[in-house]
Amino acid sequence: MNDNDLEKASFSGPFLALRVHVPMACFRDAYAREYSQSYPFAPPSTVYGFLLSMVGETDRLQHQSARIIVGRFRASQVSRVLRTNFRWKDMKDITSAKNRSPDWQELLTDVRVAVWLADGDDEPAASTHGTLRARVKAALENPEGVDRFGGLSLGESTHLVDAVWEMERYREGYGVDSSERLDVLMPENTGLFTLPVWPNHIGASGTRWGTYEVQEVDDETAWRPLAECWTEVCP
Repeated sequence: MNDNDLEKASFSGPFLALRVHVPMACFRDAYAREYSQSYPFAPPSTVYGFLLSMVGETDRLQHQSARIIVGRFRASQVSRVLRTNFRWKDMKDITSAKNRSPDWQELLTDVRVAVWLADGDDEPAASTHGTLRARVKAALENPEGVDRFGGLSLGESTHLVDAVWEMERYREGYGVDSSERLDVLMPENTGLFTLPVWPNHIGASGTRWGTYEVQEVDDETAWRPLAECWTEVCP
């Protein structure tokens, strides 16, 4: 292994490892139309939004360049439900029946998300409010000190988070579930999954995408993120 390989293989900065449980969620495929198909993994953009909500940050630019890794502890069961979806066809009357239509939606149940969070090199808030990693750590240790509003959700506002733990503390309290298999999204140019990293909510042309392959982790307690595992969340 040469020096360049050694540099890629190591990550020396501090990071926070989280475990997030959500009873029900849908990570809608950005190109889904009438049938609301869900990504099998939470996209980096969705996880970033969840972390901002957790600390009460309403400006997503505050922590751009923060680094995250997304994984899952088990593949969720997929259900299909018929629900009313809203699409703004009549902008003059938002109550118009033209804006509502029954469509199928995929729902994931018993969602168990793994998240690793590290400081970004250019986080604007690093010198004022602290990095996103530091703020999430503080929120876990002192939730009463967080000024936020609304329910904490992952994805849609109705898909409320059940619990958030630091991975190490979860293992200390509950141990390791032998029935779980930890899968981690690894950035790869030819990866199978294409997921949004930084969405443009006005037009899809400005959305930043990432491509990933899935790496199975044999030993959850021994796995440590490598330098090439991280996704920088920024435009």
